[in-house]
Amino acid sequence: MFDRATPKDFVGYVYADGLFLNPPELKNGVYTFCPNPKSQTCYHVRAESELGKRIAKAQVMVVGHAYFPEFGMDDSLQQPKNDFSEFGSNPSLVVLGPVYNSSPIKIDVTKLDQVEKFTKANSRVVDGFLAASAGLGDLKNIIYTYVNQTAKAKNLDSLSEAHFFSWLKTSKVSEPKKLKIVELNNTHQGGLETIFTLVKQLQQVKDNVIDQVEGPQGDIWDTNGEGRVRYADPDKKFGNVKLVPRKRWTPG
Repeated sequence: MFDRATPKDFVGYVYADGLFLNPPELKNGVYTFCPNPKSQTCYHVRAESELGKRIAKAQVMVVGHAYFPEFGMDDSLQQPKNDFSEFGSNPSLVVLGPVYNSSPIKIDVTKLDQVEKFTKANSRVVDGFLAASAGLGDLKNIIYTYVNQTAKAKNLDSLSEAHFFSWLKTSKVSEPKKLKIVELNNTHQGGLETIFTLVKQLQQVKDNVIDQVEGPQGDIWDTNGEGRVRYADPDKKFGNVKLVPRKRWTPG
């Protein structure tokens, strides 16, 4: 099926994710498919849309992401690819490309400005806390694990110094490291609380930006989606970007 859809003069490899391997369910004029059994993420496409009409004839659908000149190359060497139409010769296979907003969106970054002010005002407290973490080389990973597990428990509003130490007691962190973190926090009071306040502020701003990007529901949408991705063009300053709405999506 894939070979039939591949142009004879194509050289290289396409990186893609499978969306369905059997025709999806059609209900109330909408196709629905949930490709990952370990996730609650599902995708929905209106049957009367252009993509819906293609799905009606298809047995398999994948979404292409990038191109690799050679097999086995590192992920960091993938080359963004926006147009996968060259693989559209087989009606049984839909090779979907990235779906972007059809027109530029003016993003309100007022709340991001507020986060920047908070960060600058508290940079000394945060930097002092992190700089003094001798013997705790994995402190950032411990904090990251705490935030992730709190997100998975759908309890992000509880992020705080007190909640962290409650989590720490039953975590897999070694007892000597637990004591060092307590000592560090006693020496640099306010550091942890400021970090978690900043994390919550950033998550709220990110969710706000995602809401603005998504806009009103169109012909294609998802539920419990993992977020929005933008591959970098040459003029993009910060490279590839992925925005994950933590309050709506948690890892499976």
